[in-house]
Amino acid sequence: MNAPRVTMNLMKIFCPKCKWKPRRHDLWACHPGCGHIWHTFDTRGQCPACRKQWRDTACLACSRWSKHEDWYHDDNPDETLRFVELVSAPVEEEVTANATS
Repeated sequence: MNAPRVTMNLMKIFCPKCKWKPRRHDLWACHPGCGHIWHTFDTRGQCPACRKQWRDTACLACSRWSKHEDWYHDDNPDETLRFVELVSAPVEEEVTANATS
């Protein structure tokens, strides 16, 4: 039996207030925190050095803060929901028993 084939659009990341899109070379600092500098969208807002989870992210273009999760945008939320349902569905395992008579 073949597993269902799932294709998914890439998530778009941009500031929910000004629509600015971060580039690969844009960096954020864990401050206040450990001071580590990294690309916050590589780790979904978690500092890789001290593991602090940032709930809010500052836009490097407009300087306003937004909930980190609000930066993630999907063009097709229904497809994402279907993907989540598919990967969350229980897997049926085939059980084989050896019987002796």
